[in-house]
Amino acid sequence: MRWGRAPVVQPSLRAPVWQEAAAGGAEGAMPGRGADGARRGDARCSPGVRAHASRACHAPAMESGPAIFAGTAFVLFGAALLLWTAARLRQRAPVAHGVSPVASAVLSLFFGIAALGGGIWCLGYA
Repeated sequence: MRWGRAPVVQPSLRAPVWQEAAAGGAEGAMPGRGADGARRGDARCSPGVRAHASRACHAPAMESGPAIFAGTAFVLFGAALLLWTAARLRQRAPVAHGVSPVASAVLSLFFGIAALGGGIWCLGYA
């Protein structure tokens, strides 16, 4: 086998284990579960649909509480930072003392947008 090439896998003529278990073929298997007891998708669904519906692409239910908390905290901080920066710029007051006015305004806007985006991203997984 040469490096850089994936090995060729011949398709199996035998039905996958989850299809046999769904049909009642495996001993002691519950309907809708494989021989190992794991839940299996509907045999009529494509692999892409099963992968999308599985828990692999979504956060488990236990993690939704911390994700909601973190997302809310980031959204509130980012919105407050953007509002405060806009108010200081409108009054032509310094955003941060002892720093270049342009640099402080740009960094404050950047971190406000980043916090707001991070909070929205966290809430998207909740």
